[in-house]
Amino acid sequence: MKTIVARLIVSFIALTIPFSLADEGHCIWYGQCGPGAQGIVNCAYNGTAKLLREQANGVEALAMLKNFCPNLYEGNDTRTCCDYNQVMALTTQMNVLEQFFSRCPSCWYNFRDVFCTSICHPQQSLFMDVLKTDCSKKDEPSCQVTHVDFRLDATYANTVYNSCLYVQFPSGRERVLSTMCGSHTAATCTPQDFFSYLGTTNNGFAPFQIDFKIEKNRTLPTYTQRAYRCNESLNDCVFACACVDCPSACSPPPRPIPVSELPFEIFHIDGILFVMACLYGAFVVIVVVISCVVSWRREKGKERAFALGEVSAPTNGFVSNSNASTQSDVCRLLDSESRSSLSDSSKTEEDTSNNPGCLARIGLVFEGKLMLFFRWWGQLCSEHPFKVIFGSIVVVGALTCGVLRVRITTDPVELWSMPTSESRLQKDYFDEHFGPFYRTEQVVITVPNVSGSEYLVQTGTNVYTVYFGPALQKEVLDEVFDLQDDIMNIVGNYTTDSGTVIPVGLNDICFQPLAPDNENCAITSVLNYFQNNRTIFNHVRGYHAAGIFIKIADYHDHLMYCTRDPTSVNSSYLHQSCLGNFGGPVYPNVALGGYDDSVTVPDYVSAQMLVLTFAVNNHLDKKRNAKAEAWEAAFLDYVRSYRGNLINISYSAERSVEDEINRENAPDIKIISISYFVMFIYVAFFLGRISSPNRRLIDASISLALAGVIIVLAAVAASIGFFSYLSIPLNLIVLQVMPFLCLAVGVDNIFILVQTLKRDVAEPGETLEEQVGRILGQVAPSMLLTSISESLAFGLGALTPMPAVRTFSLYAAVAVVLDFLLQITCFVALLFLDAKRQQKKRLDIACCVKVKSADDVQSHEKSIFYCFIENYYAPFLTNGVVRVVVMEFFTGLFAISIVGMLHLHVGLNQELLVSKDSYLRDYSNVSKCLSTGPPLYFVVKSGIDYRQPREQNKICGLPGCNNNSIVRQLTHYSEIKDYSTIAFPPNSWLDDYLSWVNPQSQCCRVVKDSKVFCSTSNYPLNDPNCTKCLQPHDLLTCFSPPENQFMHFLDLFLKDNPIVHCVKGGPATYQSAVDLGPSNETANQTIEAAYLMTYHTVLNNDADYIRALKRAREISQNLTQSLNGSSSVFPYSVFYVFYEQHLSLAASAAFNLGICAGAIFVLTFFLLGCSVVSAFTVTLTVAMIVVDIMGMMWAWGIFFNVISVANLVMATGIAAEFCTHVVRAFALSRAKGANRRAQAALSEMGSSLFSGITLTKFLGIIFLVFSKSQFFEVFYFRMYLGIVVFGAAHGLIFLPVLLTYIGPSAMPSPEFVLKNLPVAKRRQRSPFSDTPTLRVQAGQ
Repeated sequence: MKTIVARLIVSFIALTIPFSLADEGHCIWYGQCGPGAQGIVNCAYNGTAKLLREQANGVEALAMLKNFCPNLYEGNDTRTCCDYNQVMALTTQMNVLEQFFSRCPSCWYNFRDVFCTSICHPQQSLFMDVLKTDCSKKDEPSCQVTHVDFRLDATYANTVYNSCLYVQFPSGRERVLSTMCGSHTAATCTPQDFFSYLGTTNNGFAPFQIDFKIEKNRTLPTYTQRAYRCNESLNDCVFACACVDCPSACSPPPRPIPVSELPFEIFHIDGILFVMACLYGAFVVIVVVISCVVSWRREKGKERAFALGEVSAPTNGFVSNSNASTQSDVCRLLDSESRSSLSDSSKTEEDTSNNPGCLARIGLVFEGKLMLFFRWWGQLCSEHPFKVIFGSIVVVGALTCGVLRVRITTDPVELWSMPTSESRLQKDYFDEHFGPFYRTEQVVITVPNVSGSEYLVQTGTNVYTVYFGPALQKEVLDEVFDLQDDIMNIVGNYTTDSGTVIPVGLNDICFQPLAPDNENCAITSVLNYFQNNRTIFNHVRGYHAAGIFIKIADYHDHLMYCTRDPTSVNSSYLHQSCLGNFGGPVYPNVALGGYDDSVTVPDYVSAQMLVLTFAVNNHLDKKRNAKAEAWEAAFLDYVRSYRGNLINISYSAERSVEDEINRENAPDIKIISISYFVMFIYVAFFLGRISSPNRRLIDASISLALAGVIIVLAAVAASIGFFSYLSIPLNLIVLQVMPFLCLAVGVDNIFILVQTLKRDVAEPGETLEEQVGRILGQVAPSMLLTSISESLAFGLGALTPMPAVRTFSLYAAVAVVLDFLLQITCFVALLFLDAKRQQKKRLDIACCVKVKSADDVQSHEKSIFYCFIENYYAPFLTNGVVRVVVMEFFTGLFAISIVGMLHLHVGLNQELLVSKDSYLRDYSNVSKCLSTGPPLYFVVKSGIDYRQPREQNKICGLPGCNNNSIVRQLTHYSEIKDYSTIAFPPNSWLDDYLSWVNPQSQCCRVVKDSKVFCSTSNYPLNDPNCTKCLQPHDLLTCFSPPENQFMHFLDLFLKDNPIVHCVKGGPATYQSAVDLGPSNETANQTIEAAYLMTYHTVLNNDADYIRALKRAREISQNLTQSLNGSSSVFPYSVFYVFYEQHLSLAASAAFNLGICAGAIFVLTFFLLGCSVVSAFTVTLTVAMIVVDIMGMMWAWGIFFNVISVANLVMATGIAAEFCTHVVRAFALSRAKGANRRAQAALSEMGSSLFSGITLTKFLGIIFLVFSKSQFFEVFYFRMYLGIVVFGAAHGLIFLPVLLTYIGPSAMPSPEFVLKNLPVAKRRQRSPFSDTPTLRVQAGQ
C-alpha cells in the first residue's frame, strides 16, 4: 500500500502550487482546471484568499477543513485559497493516508500541516514560485500550472521527515517512507530525496513538476511552522508516537541485551582441552615415576633378601608374602604380582574360605546355588529336548501373533515429542484454537544460464539504473507463468473407502482466506503481484508524443514497488494492486531468494531465485488429508518429470519426507538382510569345530548356528508381538537397532555355550545330559548377569521423556530377557541334540545320514583363537611395560574423548534422513539460499478481557499503550534480531482493529437506520446511506470502542475484505489470529486466544533452530510478566515440537546412561559375589567405552540426538557384555597371581568374545557402508563400528590390564563354598543341592 501513499501525497502537493504574484501574502491559485498531462491541475489565481463559508457548499467544506486542518480553521471568518472541490479531494485522500500515518500522531499532524497549508493557506505566495504554466486549453477559465518551486525551511523539513521516518506499514514489515524516495529506501533516504521524489513527474502521480528546495540559509522566504517530533504529544489525548514508529519514544528495553558468552579458553586454547591435557600429563608422569620406584624397590629388596639368605630365588615370577608385606600401599596397588601373592598365592582354596565376610558369604552362596540351579535346569532340558523345543515354539508363536496387531508410528511428532512436553501441549493448544499449520507444497526456481540486466529509472533530473536479477527477467517470468499454470491445473485421483475414484484439483484443497467471496488459492509467488494475470504482467503504461510511445512504467516498476510494499492496493506506476488474487499480501522475502540481504534494506529485485508456495488446508483428522495427499502425489509426479528451457526446479511437498524415508528403507532392507546373512554364515562356519578331516560334515554345526540366529530373531518378534498386545506402537528405531542388539548379545552367549562344551572333557561316568547341565551351570550365571544387566538398563532407560528412545528401551529390555530365556531352554535342548548327533556320527543338516567311518568326537580340542590368546596374546598383554603403555593409552583416549563429548554438535542433520539421490537433497541445498525464516506466533492465552482499555494497553502498540506492551516489546526484540532471532515487528490485529473502528477512519460503517454493516466490498465509500460505526464521543479512550460493542465490531472487522480506501480489513491477514469463544450473542463472546505473527530470521542449521526456540521462550516469559497475571504468552513455530528435545537432550542422555550404569553396578555387585571391586571395574570400563564412543562421534561428525542416545543406551548393554564375562572369569580363576588370573580369564572368555560378538558384528556392520542412506551410514555403520571396536578394545585389552591392578580377589569355587560354609551344610534334595536329585535317561 506504500505506493498509493506516495501517489496521494504527491497529489496533495500538486494541488497546492499556483504561480506567485509580485505582492506577497496572496493566493496564487484557486480551484481546479481540469486534467493535465498526468492528472488534475490547479488554476492560476492572483487574488486574495476567499471566505470559505460563502463559496458553493461552503458550510460542508468548512466542516471538513475544521476536521483535517484545524490550524487553518478560524470559524466563520476562515479565508482560504481552496474551494469545496479541493477540500473534498483533500478529505477523500486524507482518509486513505490516515490508515498509514495516523499510527504516529505527530507525523500525521505534520503531514496534514504540509498538505493543508499548501492547498488552502491564505498566503501561499510566500513560499512558492511558479516556473511554468500552460494556457493552451481554451475551454479552461485560467492557465494551468505545470512547474513550480516550493521552498521549505530546513528545520521544518527535517522535523517533518524525521517524525515519519520510522512509521511502519500495517503489515509491520516495512516503513512507509521506503516507497517515497525513488531508488532509496527509508534506511538510506534523506529529506531532500524524500521531497524531490514527491515532486517529480516521473513518479507516475505528480500532474506537474514540483521542485522542492530545502533552504538552510533562508536567502528567500520559506515555509516554516511548528512541527512536532515523533516523541512529542500534541495534547492530553493525542499521545506521542509509539515505540514501534518512533525509536526516540521507546522506554528502556524490557530486558538488557545479553552479552554473548565467550568460549572457555586458557592461554587462547580450548579450556576443556587444556585442563584434560594437564590432568593426563600429570597422570602419565605419576604412573611412570611410581612404576620406576616400584621396580627399583623390588630389585633392591630381592638383592637384600638374597644377600641375607632370608629367601630363596622366587619361582614362577612371584615374590614371597613376607617381602610383599613390607611394600607401601601404592606399591601394592601397582605391583599386581606382589598383591596377588598376598591374597592367594600363599593360600590354598581352603585357606581362602576360612573367614569370608558376611556379604562375601551371601554372594558366594548365591553364586553356588545359581550354578547348581542352572546345572539342574540344563540337565532337565537335555533330558526332555523335544518337549522344551515344542513349548518354546508355542510360547514364542503366541507372543509373535501379536505382530498382527502391530502399529508403526511414523509421525515425527509422535516420535520426537512427549504428549505432555511443553512444545507438544503448545502445539495442541495452537491447533485447537487456530487450526493446524498449512500443508506446504513448494517449488524453488533457479536460472543458471540467464544473466541479470540493468533497468533505467528516471526521477526528475536524477537518472539511475536498478539491477534486476536473472530470476526477474521477462523471459524467465513467462516460463514461470507456464509452470505455475500447469501446477494449478494438476488433478489428482482420490480413492474413497468404497473404491470410487474422485478427481481432486488444487481449488478443492487449497487455503482460500477470503472464501466464499474470493475462492482463489493462496499462492505465494512473485507472479501474484500481477494477480497471476499475464495481461497485467505485460501491461506497459505510457503516452504518445509526436507519434512516439513514451513508456512510463512496466513490470519492472511494479515489482520495485510491490517488493517494498506488498500490501499496496494500487501501485504507483501501473495503478495495479500488489495484493495477490487471493486477497492477501505476498511478502518478497518468501517469494524471492538469492538477493542481497546483507544491507539494511534487502535488494529484492536482484533475486537469483523464485519460490512458488501453494498453501493447502491441513486437518487434525489425518483421514481428511487424504485428498490433499492424492493431489500432492500428482504434483510430485509432474514436477519430477518437468524440464524447463531456462529454469531448473527443486521441489517439495508436505508428504515428501515420509515418502522419501519409505523409499529409502526399501533398498536398506536388502542391505540389512545381506548383513544378517553374512553374520549367519560366519556363525555357521566358526561355531563348529572340525576335530578331524573325515568329520567335516559332522562337526559343521550349521543347523545349530541357524537355530541360534532364528532364536535371536524369534526373541525380537516375540517382543514386538508382546507390546503389540499392549497397544504400544512400534517405531523404525526399534526395527533398525534392536535386531543388531539382540544378535550381539545372543550370538555371544551362543559362542560361549558351544565353545565351552567343545573344550570340555566329560568327567568319568558322566552322561551327555549331565555334561550339558554342568556346562550350563558354569556359564549361565555369567549369561544371566549380562542379560539382566542389559535388560534392567534398558528398562530403566524407558524413564526418558523421549518417546522414540523410551519405546526402544521397552522393546529391547523384553527382547533381551526373551532371548536369554530361549537360549537356556530351546537352544540348550538344541545344543544337546547337536552334541548327541555328533557323538553318533550323523551329518549336520542331513541328520539321518550316519558316517560310520568317521573318527570319534574329540570335544576337548581348543580353537585357534583360544590357543593364540592363551599362548601368545595374554602373556604379552600382561607384561609389565605393556601394561603401563595400555593404561596410559586408554587413559589418554578417555581424556580426549571427554573433550570431544563436551563439544558434540546437538541436532539432526536433516539431509541424512533421505538417500543420496533424493530430490529433497537438492531442494535442501537450494533452500539454504532463501532469505526467510519460519513463521513465528506469540500466542496470548485466555484471561485477557480485551473490551477493557487497560487490558488492551497491555497488548497494543498504538500511542497510549503501555511502554512494555507485547507489541512494543516484540518490536524492540526485532531490532536486535541477531540475539532474538525475530526478523520483523509483529502483525497486530488489535492495532489494526482499533484503527479500523476509529471514527476518524472510513472503514467501519453501518446503514443509518438498520445499523446493518456497510461492508467495503458491497457499499461505496461515499454511500449516503452509510454512517460511521462510532462517533468520537463514543470512545472510552482515544482509540477504545465501548465495551458492549467491542466484540460486535471485532466480528465485523474479521469479515471485512480490504479495499483501496480501507486496507486494514481483517480476513486476509487475521482470519485465524483470533479465536472467538462460543456464544449466541456476539456481544457476549470472549476471546479465547489470539496470536501476534512475525517471522524468525533465517535459520541455517540445528544450532540456529535450537537457539531460536530458546530465545523465543525467554522472550515469552518477559511478555507473560508484562501481563501482570492476566494471562500468559507462549511462542509457537512448526519446528519447535521437533527441536524441544534438544534443549534437554544432554540432561536426558545423562539420566539415561547414568541409570544404565547404576543398574549394571548393582547387578554386577550381587551376581559377582557381592564384590564392590568387580562392580566398579565393570561399570568403569562400560563408562569409558561410552565416553570414547561419544568422542568418536565428535571426531567423525556424528550429531548428538535421539538416535545417538538410543545407540549409546544400546552401547552400555553391549559394553556390559564385553566386560562382565571377563571379570567373572577373573574372579573365579584358580590361577596364582593377578597376572595369571587375567591371562586365564582372557583365554577362557577372550576367544568367545572375539569370535562371537566382535567378528560377528564387525562383518555385519561392514555391509551397512553400502547403504544409499547417509542416515544408516552415519548413525548405524559409524556408531555400530565404534561400539564394536571400542567394546572389543576395552574388553580384550584395557580390562584385563585393569584387573591386574585393581581386580577383585580370587573367589573360592561356589561348589567348595556350598560344601564348607555352615549356611550351605543343610543338604536338601532339590535342584539347588550340590548333587542332582534325579537322573532321567534320555528319551524317557
